[in-house]
Amino acid sequence: MKQLLFIGSLLLSLNAFSRSPTFESDEKSVDLVPKVEFLEYPYSIYIDETIDGLKIFFTNNKESIQNLYPEFKIEDLLEKIKQSKVLIVNEVLIDKNGMIRTCLNYPDLSVIKCSIKDLEPFFYYRESLFVILLHEFLGLTGVEENSIEKAGDAQEY
Repeated sequence: MKQLLFIGSLLLSLNAFSRSPTFESDEKSVDLVPKVEFLEYPYSIYIDETIDGLKIFFTNNKESIQNLYPEFKIEDLLEKIKQSKVLIVNEVLIDKNGMIRTCLNYPDLSVIKCSIKDLEPFFYYRESLFVILLHEFLGLTGVEENSIEKAGDAQEY
């Protein structure tokens, strides 16, 4: 189910980026407060715009997503996005299985930590950045699991 939700969200998210985002949804204004902290990098605009795009997409498509996945609580995801912070760091990020990651999420802290070295190429491929951050926010909400139990599973992951 989690993989199906991710694939469905991915397909719908690519559609969201094919249109120019507006800052008003059909239902209400979307809170566009920046949630990014950087060391010294001038890339916060890319992250902020992508987070805004996630909020707008899920707000504008709430009904159709709920119809496809009734057990998925969009309000929980939107609240998690609102409460969370994205940290861009100048370090290599290694998960609990020893795998190098572009980003790691910490659900107990509502924090997503991304390595500038690994994330920077995605600033120029906005759809990919959208998918990366969506994956991390779904991880924060517990909808998506992103760990590999054994090294042999890495190719399937």
